[in-house]
This record gives sequence, structure tokens and C-alpha cells, in this order.
Amino acid sequence: MAVSGSKDFEPNVAEYIEEAFERCGIEFRTGYDAETARRSLNLLFADWANRGLNRWTIKQVSQTVASGITDYPVGSITMSVSASGSFSIAETITGGTSGATASIITKPTSTSLTLTVPVGVFSSGETITGGTSGASTSTTSTASLEDAQSTVDILSGDNAYSQDMARSGE
Repeated sequence: MAVSGSKDFEPNVAEYIEEAFERCGIEFRTGYDAETARRSLNLLFADWANRGLNRWTIKQVSQTVASGITDYPVGSITMSVSASGSFSIAETITGGTSGATASIITKPTSTSLTLTVPVGVFSSGETITGGTSGASTSTTSTASLEDAQSTVDILSGDNAYSQDMARSGE
């Protein structure tokens, strides 16, 4: 929906098909070209739907934001730890052996942390240390992307970015 001073960009199927032909360097000539292109799109969309990849389903989520955190994954990225009571929201944690870093985005539970998208990979069993509290604990598992495994959307400022992480062959 367009708001005052803006315009929606909503091409129809024929315009998508014509654009695709132009990008391929092919001239769009006959009605049969349009018919076969539309059939190909329908087959592609059916294949995606059968594999569970649906680009048009929107799910509303709420995210509590914390001062000092600028990027939030939509979907939980959690890491199990021995104890997390001394860590705080927006604190940056660092892996002792891997050097991986992430920020805590929700109030830690007794044995898990919800994180921003990590820079690097935390190893199971390594010691992590909080940047501001100095608290430390050991990880009991690596960061889990289970809740966000098909697509991770990152909300940053006024923009939303999506990185498709769909596994092929499923």
C-alpha cells in the first residue's frame, strides 16, 4: 500500500515475462512465447510450493529492542550454555578459542542465550566471556539456527534484508 508521497511498484505477470525475455537478450514476439513463459512460471511456483518455499507468506513477529543492538534476526538464534545469569541484554560475548562474537538480544534464561547473527562460529565446549560484565561460562552446544533455518531476515534500521538459506534438494 502506497503512503503519501510514495508509489508502489507492482508489475503484472506479462511485464515480468517481458523483462525476463529482455534480460536474456531475446525478443518477445508471439502469444505462444507468453503462454509458455506463464506455464514455466506456474511449474516453477508449484515446485517451490511442493518443497515448502513460499515467497508470499508473511508472518508477523514482534521483537523487543535493546539499546546498543542495531541488527536483529527474525527467528531465534540460541546457544546453550552452562550458566548465563551474569550476562545482560546488549552485551557482546566473545568465544575464547574461536574468537566468534555476538550480542545478547533478550534477557538470558538460566542456560541459554538469544543472539544476534554471530560473526564467526562458536564451538561447543569453549569458554565465552561478556564484554561489559566480564562474566564467563562454557557453551554446551553451538548456536542453533533451527528456528530460522529456511530464511534469516535481518532488520537493520529502516531496511530489511533477507538472506535465503534454503537447502537444495529438500
